[in-house]
Amino acid sequence: MRRLVHVFVPGALAALMGVTLAQTPPPRQQKYVYHYEWTKGARLTGAEWGRGREIDHPRAHHLPPAPRGSAWREIDGNYVLVSKATHAIDRVVAAPH
Repeated sequence: MRRLVHVFVPGALAALMGVTLAQTPPPRQQKYVYHYEWTKGARLTGAEWGRGREIDHPRAHHLPPAPRGSAWREIDGNYVLVSKATHAIDRVVAAPH
């Protein structure tokens, strides 16, 4: 009987862990927000810059590569091409949603 418990309990725990891992929520997606103030040459505020995340592989998001000194950032459901030094906007593309 003791052997049966030693075999059954670890198997049951592993099955329960698999169920809990399968029920993890999907990653949080940013809601789309239209920003009329984001035009070419405008600057992102520090809050906007911090709220976004840098896009490491722009081709995976159907974006052209960023020029040297610039980066694509995803902010509020938009892809924004921004100068890293001055935070000046070069281009804004709405992310598919």
